[in-house]
Amino acid sequence: MINFKGDEDAYFLPLSNKHGLSTLLPSKLFTSSIFSFAMRVKVDWDEMASDEVGGMLAINGQHTGILCRKTENGDLFLQCDMWALQKSVENPVSIYCKIEDGTSNDPHWKVDKKDDWYNIVMVVDRDKQKLKFQVNDKYIERDIDGDMVKYIDAMIWLGCCNGLSTCPPEYRWNFKGTISGVGIFLYDILSQDRIEFEREFSQSGEEQVDTDIIPQFTYGKTLGSFFSGTYQDGDFGHREIIFMSNLKEVNSFKIYDESNNGNHFVKYNDEWI
Repeated sequence: MINFKGDEDAYFLPLSNKHGLSTLLPSKLFTSSIFSFAMRVKVDWDEMASDEVGGMLAINGQHTGILCRKTENGDLFLQCDMWALQKSVENPVSIYCKIEDGTSNDPHWKVDKKDDWYNIVMVVDRDKQKLKFQVNDKYIERDIDGDMVKYIDAMIWLGCCNGLSTCPPEYRWNFKGTISGVGIFLYDILSQDRIEFEREFSQSGEEQVDTDIIPQFTYGKTLGSFFSGTYQDGDFGHREIIFMSNLKEVNSFKIYDESNNGNHFVKYNDEWI
């Protein structure tokens, strides 16, 4: 796992590989009809200032990805953002999950602050025009009105939304907290995991699967192994994975890609760029 302190801690995922070592280029994320971000994180809420945003896994520009937010009055949110082009105007499409102190009377789309670690999944489905967001046992989706803005020249960041020195500090949105798992997939990992779980449920001796009684916060083999950090070769089949790591194979320069696709997150350094 990596502890981000909100200053210069930032990693980026190179979109291409000059040595041809990547078997699935990260740049394909920008043209894929579907992609998913998955993370296991712990936010250092006490270190965040009021009206501060932290980018955990994001595409820079009109920042798209998974973020945390502390408002001026101290409200805490986990959120996913994407930007869509609507009648020639770029507008954000956002989903918010409020972090409560455990006393809320509305449990539908709120998570207790005492849940230190959050299992988070964001899915963008351009074909079905859906934005999906799940935090632990809470799930919600929104329709996307318009096409996702183009990110051909953008970068994928871990620990901020934009770490480039040319980006004004107020828009870098550096993260404060700990990340213990990251995955970037070119398919709807939530839907696939649900299918896997229902298949496992039906094979457990139940004559018929009633999907209404299956708890949402119950993972199939894919997300179960991902969030626990116990996945092995073959757990994800031959599906398209751009990057996956439980952040154990890390050195001073990079986070190694455990999907065997050769896409390593690199520690950002102005001189290296």
